[in-house]
Amino acid sequence: MQVHKTPIHIRSVCFSVFKIAFNMPISGLVLTFDSPVEQNQEALDAIKAIPEIDLGQANDRKLAIVVDSDDTIRDREIWDTLQQITSVTNVAIAMVAFDSECEEEASNDTNSQDDTPEDTQGANRTNV
Repeated sequence: MQVHKTPIHIRSVCFSVFKIAFNMPISGLVLTFDSPVEQNQEALDAIKAIPEIDLGQANDRKLAIVVDSDDTIRDREIWDTLQQITSVTNVAIAMVAFDSECEEEASNDTNSQDDTPEDTQGANRTNV
């Protein structure tokens, strides 16, 4: 029986169906409070309890935050939660982006040639 050795090249592939399901939104928001931020400890504690939120700079009644959630559904849940906090009078969107790591990898794979050197010794090959 003859065994053929064929090189296998594994690349990161992102399928659009997974991209839609696992798109990771990153939102820059500015929360406006009804009084200076430092006077709203209960609200700040509620915001800090949300693990996807990173607090930014506070200035008088405004607080910058970043929401980095796993998907758009969770992102919307967080926004709704923020709007329900009594002392928060406004939630303004400063920026929304989506984690484009998947898109960049797919683009790089498409635009670049195979940079894996051919292994004449068979180390990068497997039996098929």
